[in-house]
Amino acid sequence: MQHWRSMGRRTFSAAVGIAGALVAAQLTVSAGVGAGAAALAAAPIPTAAKADLGKTTISGWNTRDKTVSGGRMIRDRIAVKTDGRRLPRQVEVLRRERGTSLWQIAGQTRTNDRGRLTVTFETPAEGVWWFRVRVPADAKGRQAKSAKRKITIEYPEPEGIALRKANRAPRPPAGTAGTTVAVTADIGDCGDDQFKTAQLINWIDGPLIIPGDLAYPSGTPQEFAECYDPFYGPFKPRTYPVPGNHEYNTAAFGYFDYFGTRVGSAETPWYSVDIGSWRFYMLNSNCEEVGCEADGEQHQWLAAQLAQPQPKCTAAVWHHPRWTSARNGPHEEMADLFQLLYDAGGDLVLSGHQHQYERFVPLSPSGAEDPAGVRQFVVGTGGQRLRNFGAEVTPGSVIRTNDSPGVLRMELGPAGYRWAFLPTEPLGTTDSGWDLCH
Repeated sequence: MQHWRSMGRRTFSAAVGIAGALVAAQLTVSAGVGAGAAALAAAPIPTAAKADLGKTTISGWNTRDKTVSGGRMIRDRIAVKTDGRRLPRQVEVLRRERGTSLWQIAGQTRTNDRGRLTVTFETPAEGVWWFRVRVPADAKGRQAKSAKRKITIEYPEPEGIALRKANRAPRPPAGTAGTTVAVTADIGDCGDDQFKTAQLINWIDGPLIIPGDLAYPSGTPQEFAECYDPFYGPFKPRTYPVPGNHEYNTAAFGYFDYFGTRVGSAETPWYSVDIGSWRFYMLNSNCEEVGCEADGEQHQWLAAQLAQPQPKCTAAVWHHPRWTSARNGPHEEMADLFQLLYDAGGDLVLSGHQHQYERFVPLSPSGAEDPAGVRQFVVGTGGQRLRNFGAEVTPGSVIRTNDSPGVLRMELGPAGYRWAFLPTEPLGTTDSGWDLCH
């Protein structure tokens, strides 16, 4: 439940209740993220680089630790200054339960013209929570700013709460938390839902991985300028993409013109990048144009890379998924590259192309479940119109959803990883879990 009221100073109030951790345990699936996602979908997108942002300050937000009873209303009067002036700015309140890493939006509103706002929120019924007030960067390049506080809920433990705690799945093990990345592909034409996924990415600090089809329908320089850059341009310095089939409608000219040589070249359109303690091999699955076969240049390049000493955790990114429950899959042309990654002990494949979200168990090159296999995520939910699945579910598929655009949020640790699929729609299906590297 959220409500807004205005009484001289603008007031924001949100009843936040109990929220389960999205990144909690292996093979956890749930549906619905509630009002937080609805609030998120209305958030503005910053359009200026951090180096260009002005100074923003927040005063009045109480940062002291606090112990209270469950369901208590907390109230703070805050003032926001931008470049020394009090101006109307958007303000968002977030919350995170101890033991999780995912911040969830509890609500948002704007200050009055003097930069003032009374923030009121209700504490959950149990647990230890961090609450955070944030002023995002805005279209005029003003700086993002946030401040947080810890609130411990002190309560007699009713039977229902004790039962829920006893039935909770175990926490992820050490070594699965680390660098945060966002993943999404198939971002869309002008006017599609890419603005919603861009708003989600704005809340995820860290690199952005895009497994192809960035600008529709043909990846021209004009389409990159008009349909991609206004939404995803702010993330360009931290973006690591691979081209999709729509980029190759124009020989990927617009793709290389936009990103330059740091994503390879037209002659060798593949590259590798280290993100945190992981190594990512950014490959090209447009096999008719660049070749994916075992005696091809791309395969030989990857084989030479994998023959060198590797970190414990490795991943590959390409556009066309090796395995999919979509109507026009699987993609046999990726078999040789998948085999090469499997033989080297690779852990993940991130792909797009199918306008859906799908997660698989680790699989062998034959498609059999294999604890030493490669897990694949299909994240074709960046904004392009979503599609139906086929009549048959591909073996090894754990979860499939096409009810909302969304972004896969991952934490890459030195020994493993955690994931949470974040839909843009309030009732969209979520998916979260963790796994260890081989």
